[in-house]
Amino acid sequence: MPKLDQSHFSLDVNNADDLELIEMFLGELPNRIDSLHESVKTNDFSQLNRLAHQLKGAAPSFGFDPIGSAAADLEERIKTSNIEMLQMDHIRTEFDALVSECSAYLKYIDS
Repeated sequence: MPKLDQSHFSLDVNNADDLELIEMFLGELPNRIDSLHESVKTNDFSQLNRLAHQLKGAAPSFGFDPIGSAAADLEERIKTSNIEMLQMDHIRTEFDALVSECSAYLKYIDS
């Protein structure tokens, strides 16, 4: 894993326990992004809401506050929309912000 820039994390990258949590979350991040995209591709907004809810709760616990905030925004937008009539254009801004926040951390994952 590349050297972590402490300014991007609320957990201490020099603490072994914190580093383990960061690495665990980062290791799952590509699959989470894929799941977000798959939910949109299949118009499964219920699943997308579940994924956003999970990220809203988990991300801050692992020190990824920006991801948690973006997930909360997406979840809120989905909740305030009529789920039966929901279309991607209703949530595009929040979805793109969440994916962007997640993708910003991919540089820390070994290729």
